[in-house]
Amino acid sequence: MGSVAIVERAVQARRSAVEAAPTSTLAIGRSTSSVVSPTSRTITATAVFERNDGQAPAAYRYLARHVEHEFAFAPGAIAITVADGAGSSSVALRFDGGRAAEPAAEAPLAGRVNYLRRRAASAWVTDIPTFERVRYANVYRGIDAVFYAAGGRVEYDLVVQPHADPSSIVLAFDGASAVRLAEGGDLVVETSHGKIVQRRPSVYQTSGDRRVPVPASYGVDGGRVSLALGSYDPAKMLIIDPVIAYATDYGASSADYVQAVAADAAGSLYAAGTTQSATLPMTAGAYDTTLAPHDARTSVAQDAFVMKLSADGTKLIYATYLGGTGVDGAMGIAVDATGYAYIAGATTSTDFPTTAGAFDRFCGGSCQSLEGFVAKLTPSGNALVYSTYLGGASQDEPFGIAVNAAGEAVVAGQACSADFPITPGAFQQQLHSSCDGFVTRFAANGATLLYSTFYGGSATEDVLALALDAGGNAYIAGVTASRNLVVPRAFQPAPAAPAGTESGFVAKFSPSGSLLYGSYLGGTAGTFVYSVAVGSDGLFLAGVTSSKSLPGGSLAASRGGAAFVTQVAADLSHVLTTRFIDGGGEDFVRAVVADGTHTVHLTGGTRSTDLPITIDAMQTKHAGPVFAGGVMGTDTFYATLPIATTGVMSAPSYLTYLGGASDDDVSAMAGDGKGGVFIGGSNAHHDFPLVNARFRGASGRDGFIAHLVPTAAFRVANNHDMVLYADDAIVIINDTHLVADPTAAIGRAMLMPDHGVTASPVPYPGTGFDLKFYAIAGIPYRVWIRGRAQNNSTANDSVWLQFSDSVDANGNPIWRMLTNDAMAISLEECAGCGVSGWGWHDDGWGAGVRGPAVYFKSNGYHTVRIQAHEDGLAIDQVIISSRAWLTAKPGAPKNSTNVYPRSVIP
Repeated sequence: MGSVAIVERAVQARRSAVEAAPTSTLAIGRSTSSVVSPTSRTITATAVFERNDGQAPAAYRYLARHVEHEFAFAPGAIAITVADGAGSSSVALRFDGGRAAEPAAEAPLAGRVNYLRRRAASAWVTDIPTFERVRYANVYRGIDAVFYAAGGRVEYDLVVQPHADPSSIVLAFDGASAVRLAEGGDLVVETSHGKIVQRRPSVYQTSGDRRVPVPASYGVDGGRVSLALGSYDPAKMLIIDPVIAYATDYGASSADYVQAVAADAAGSLYAAGTTQSATLPMTAGAYDTTLAPHDARTSVAQDAFVMKLSADGTKLIYATYLGGTGVDGAMGIAVDATGYAYIAGATTSTDFPTTAGAFDRFCGGSCQSLEGFVAKLTPSGNALVYSTYLGGASQDEPFGIAVNAAGEAVVAGQACSADFPITPGAFQQQLHSSCDGFVTRFAANGATLLYSTFYGGSATEDVLALALDAGGNAYIAGVTASRNLVVPRAFQPAPAAPAGTESGFVAKFSPSGSLLYGSYLGGTAGTFVYSVAVGSDGLFLAGVTSSKSLPGGSLAASRGGAAFVTQVAADLSHVLTTRFIDGGGEDFVRAVVADGTHTVHLTGGTRSTDLPITIDAMQTKHAGPVFAGGVMGTDTFYATLPIATTGVMSAPSYLTYLGGASDDDVSAMAGDGKGGVFIGGSNAHHDFPLVNARFRGASGRDGFIAHLVPTAAFRVANNHDMVLYADDAIVIINDTHLVADPTAAIGRAMLMPDHGVTASPVPYPGTGFDLKFYAIAGIPYRVWIRGRAQNNSTANDSVWLQFSDSVDANGNPIWRMLTNDAMAISLEECAGCGVSGWGWHDDGWGAGVRGPAVYFKSNGYHTVRIQAHEDGLAIDQVIISSRAWLTAKPGAPKNSTNVYPRSVIP
């Protein structure tokens, strides 16, 4: 099937879901937006406890969410709600015979919860504090119940003080249909819409820094649950941990889509999208507990959501729903220099929250079809600076938003309303077909339009992407069937495809709304432009094509639809190159980012099992499902394409699959400002590959966010460390071998057994191992190792290092493999290590003393060989750094972005 079919299916899926909003999800979809394998981090945040400030019935003091369960804390009882596609059930956990203690929150967190719903600001609940845990003190004499987050889930401990009586503990589950013991001693609490499982209790006391387990089991009598304990020391504190397990054997009806991502100058991540869940899976125990109720036109409750995470992904700064009683979805997000977030999307809610003085507070056509909205949130996420509708009597959908240096939002998308707001003197005052593109610039206060114009021809246009340059010029791109677009200064003035076949297009508007430039982009078959990026290396247009050739490039043969990226010269006069990613199935680019490291990042979807992945790919095979007829499901892919010294984009230097066993849909990508990217999307069965994840989703279609730090950045930036792990050795010599070591960064270290001293390096060593890495010519690198000396002896703490293509500062060969020359490295004292533990040093022969630099003759892959000098050294990490001093934390776990500038060596 050709690429036109791919994108038609993708765009139509979005529209059909929207148009069927009375009975389905508002799947307002948008196409936006080296060498060791890149590291990735799927970003979620742990569950939190929010104070009830009016967002829930007054009987509850605090609330907490998990993707499958909701917890509400009242005096003397904890309401646990479980749900499936048919409804929900609540069970009240009580401490039978105990005191009806008042819950008290402990350990305040920085995150705040905000509920911004409905038109009236008086109905909003904002700035709700959050906490790490909730305690019921003295539910029985000397016994506390402490609820807390663990792995994104809500769990609790029963803390028994010395000489208190644990036999008084009796758990009651009011409202349960059955309470029983399962095989193995687990406790099962049944409801009509799911179940709660408490694993056989883990009970322990502490002795020094050790946990001493205490035998324990449950007993059930008439629905009441007691505890039977083995022998323990009554003079010491006793901890009883019931360990709540979360059952997932019931149908799930919720759907969550990350549609847009952005990052601020500090690296904080912003995401927006659409959810039907009472929790936001990407914020793990989301702060807003209840979706806005749906109106009579819809059968589902669906809101937009907005969230902000700290740069390292560990701290939720804010998360909020945004919507009314119709269906609402966020399609784009941007952030300004001061941390204000700007959101664009579509809604059918007549009571969508708008602000006094906003441009338009009333929904055109009574919101019978989709109406656009634009909103601005404060940096803390606790208030709307402004919120307005944008549209007319028919369907209008913004798909992209950007903000200029003055804090003025620019929005673009598709308008089908003849009365869509257009400013006097605008480039195009009227619709030229049933639906045209539009681009609109708001004043900073959201009260007026600075310009607003249609852009289209005699057939339909769909604006799918938007970007701003440093001068405030707006670039829009998308797909058109028109053959009469206005395209001044075009590199392709007319479509090459036959009439009725879609072509891509791009147009540039000045800050005042004048059309400065336009062009078609396509071949003899269908082409869609899904994403646009602009920077110092030119203009980049990316998407999918069924054509064998596009301006700037061609394919040897037409297979399935091909993903492509086209680089246009900075002056827009001509195409520099077009690069393709093409397999035997359907491939398409969803988003392109061109960053300050002269690297182009691509992400998209693929049904191909034979993409030309690179040797260092993070995931080497398509992991998606196979449907009837052998049709492959969709996996995500990610690629980097460096800009050569000629200024022209090269072929992919890194290309990897990225996905789970179910369909994946990547929707957006944003640069992190440091050479990496954030990508966002959704996964059908919550099996997207997770790294450093706080929890996994468990119902419906889940959103995901991943932070990718590609090593392609090392090729153009002189400020990174390449962290190599012995676990990835490409050659292991003789009896050198990996050994298990829980203190190693990877849980294993490469041991070179003690055979005595090797007085000098040799061409063919008897022990050692090789690692592969990427380096560029002309840059000085320094090398550190992390190792542990056998027998804690200085007689076992040094190695020789040789390289495949190394030179000195003058270009002369030095320390080459297969020679008698090598760099000597010994472990030396450094903070927290030394010969008595893990040592971490280079060949400077002294703490805080730099060793000499090594250079490489050519750009590309190189090999470092570690051969024994004094045998008996176990190594887990080697760092080859283009910085004068380390920036990576010693012992950073593999597949993490655990980098701490200047934290190790001064």
